[in-house]
Amino acid sequence: MSDRIETFIAFGDNHGDIADPEVDAALVRHIRKGFMGKPFTHRIHLGDCFDVRAWRRGASQAERQDTTAKDRAAGKAFLKATRPTIFLFGNHDDRILQWAEGSGPESDLALIWKNELMETLRKVGCKEVLPYNRKHGKWRLGPITFIHGFRSGKQAVREEARTYCTPGGCLIMGHLHRIHRENIEKDGGAVGISAGCIGDIDKMDYAKTTGAILTWGQGWVYGYLNRTTGVWRVFEAFKEGKEIKVVTQYESL
Repeated sequence: MSDRIETFIAFGDNHGDIADPEVDAALVRHIRKGFMGKPFTHRIHLGDCFDVRAWRRGASQAERQDTTAKDRAAGKAFLKATRPTIFLFGNHDDRILQWAEGSGPESDLALIWKNELMETLRKVGCKEVLPYNRKHGKWRLGPITFIHGFRSGKQAVREEARTYCTPGGCLIMGHLHRIHRENIEKDGGAVGISAGCIGDIDKMDYAKTTGAILTWGQGWVYGYLNRTTGVWRVFEAFKEGKEIKVVTQYESL
């Protein structure tokens, strides 16, 4: 019996109009190239497709006055280029839904934004959209679980993996903007992975004075699941200088 291999690529935190154009373009090239000699079976957007800074709690006066037009257009263009099959709402994206539930001019705009987003996802062939929700905001590919992320801080990857990993499984998350992998103390083993970001870190002014920004890195993750054996592997694509490095071949020795 031949092995049943499913490949995947998981990316996110492009943050609308502050996405890094070079990293964005490299991601699109990788999606087109595929992995293990075939197109990616699953393309998972890990959330924060839009920045929605005007509606951020604690937004500055300048952020509150910022137009949403460029953010909306850039996020939709990103979705059209990457064509995710799975979309996870991030905390930034969730602001759109929260405002859409209210009333007044900004809520009217949020409802239009929400409808545009859902229509774009439909047109690119997205099969499943998950909310920013602890219970329902996860997607599983066998033993691999994907979330946007609900914790922050140094222990976030470890704690999210403890929450969501099945024994012998893996958690892949966005939200933290850093490329990080951590083995988890769990019977049967488990791994937590933070996938990095597509956004331009230098344009994320809200975090410019925090220590966490020094740990951030641009990139994404990809890999495969062998449905026959249950074996999975995850690889990081990361920025090295001005280039994005990926593994293009995977062979037995």
